[in-house]
Amino acid sequence: MNNISFLANYIKPVYVQKRDENDNLRPYKTAMVEIDKTSHKDRILLDTLSHNWGVYNYISDIYYEMEDSLLSGRIFDNKHIFAITSQMSNWDNMRPDDVLAVAQFAEKNDMNELEYIQVNPEHGYVNFNSSFKNIGSAMLKFLKETFPEKHIKVFPAPNAVEFYRKNDFKPYPEEKRAFWDA
Repeated sequence: MNNISFLANYIKPVYVQKRDENDNLRPYKTAMVEIDKTSHKDRILLDTLSHNWGVYNYISDIYYEMEDSLLSGRIFDNKHIFAITSQMSNWDNMRPDDVLAVAQFAEKNDMNELEYIQVNPEHGYVNFNSSFKNIGSAMLKFLKETFPEKHIKVFPAPNAVEFYRKNDFKPYPEEKRAFWDA
């Protein structure tokens, strides 16, 4: 990973889809970054997103869990916060409006777990007029490629089950409501 100033760490480009001037979806290069849980600026970014995206979204859970772990002195090295952003330069000032999705991911002994994933509601699955598409799928693809040694488990909200099925997640037989990338 390349360190970007004192903020998030740039990992690699990821491709989502973006509508062109003719309303056709085309591949669009974005950046995958890992949020630095100890960076004041990264914490401000997540706090801003939690307010901008609405208080009843998973981004708020990601932000408050990160803050709680810092206040209690429990920094979890096995947890990662990843973000997809359309911002491709000026990394010392991440712009909240350019963040397309955020995910909290935990590396665990038996099976990794996607704890939260939140796509900017402006570009979410149900917003048919969004200029961006397949953002959540791009996040899942990145996680599968980056952590191939273990399966990824998720406990989706009932309205997200179809999304995970479309991304090749299957019901996990040992736990109710769990899915995994079998």
